[in-house]
Amino acid sequence: MSELAQHSPNLIFGTSDMRPAKFSGLVSNFDIKADSTFAPARYSGLVPNVDMTAGPTFVPARYSGLVSNVDVRAGSTFAPAEYSGLVSNVDLRAGSKFDPA
Repeated sequence: MSELAQHSPNLIFGTSDMRPAKFSGLVSNFDIKADSTFAPARYSGLVPNVDMTAGPTFVPARYSGLVSNVDVRAGSTFAPAEYSGLVSNVDLRAGSKFDPA
């Protein structure tokens, strides 16, 4: 069983650091709290309904799946440097940065 499969309901609280570098399954309904970091460097699954509150950084450097319904709140950074999938329904709040380089 993967590390992520053991986490339910997939809540990540402040100052958490979650890096499923080679996760290959399905992660749904993430709620990433303030000051958290979600950095799946080589994530190959799906991350739907990502909800990022103030302060976190979502950086899938080589993301190969889909990120749908991304809600990036004020002060957050969404920077998929080499994103090769689809990003639909992106909601960027005031002060946020969306930077697909």
